Amino acid sequence: MDYKKRWNVDATELLYKDNLAEEIFEARADKIDFKLISDVVKDYKNILDIGCGTGIVYWYLKKHNKLNNKNYTMVDLEIGNNKVCKKINNILPDLWDGIKLPYKDNQFDLGISLSVMHHIEPKDISAFFKENIRVCKNFYLITCIGDGEIKEYVKKGKKGICAWHNYHKIIKDNNLKIISDNKGYKMRTNFLLNKKDK
Repeated sequence: MDYKKRWNVDATELLYKDNLAEEIFEARADKIDFKLISDVVKDYKNILDIGCGTGIVYWYLKKHNKLNNKNYTMVDLEIGNNKVCKKINNILPDLWDGIKLPYKDNQFDLGISLSVMHHIEPKDISAFFKENIRVCKNFYLITCIGDGEIKEYVKKGKKGICAWHNYHKIIKDNNLKIISDNKGYKMRTNFLLNKKDK
């Protein structure tokens, strides 16, 4: 799947036009477990936000002074998202192809990937997951969309951008340990993972 081609549209930029981005961010904020994210990031200096979208996580953490003395890197594959992120946060995320990340092994202490994996095709999910944990030294925080919500997306005609994956199997196959596993907004699950000792 050519994820850059699939997402290389300016629809996101149009959605956030007329300086409404912060208002939209505020409206979306109650759908993300920011308390959990804030608690996790406080212990790490080098953080990577994988599939950062429009930069809402960075925006929230910065707004609430959770990023002092931290290196926060964002990467996304949609040009429209990147333009909005630049406009709101004054940071242009790195661009990536949806699979191969442009970073060294273990470059980051913490990787964050929120509501991204359901956009990855089943045939690509293993490579996507392995690449994400390759660049993270220890911990990895993901939010996964549940099967029930996938069905809701399909009802709304969004089948092309949503896929369900067996996350527990993926986690086990990659020799990761679940530190916490809790339900977030609606049927989404937040996993905090770390690499098991070899």
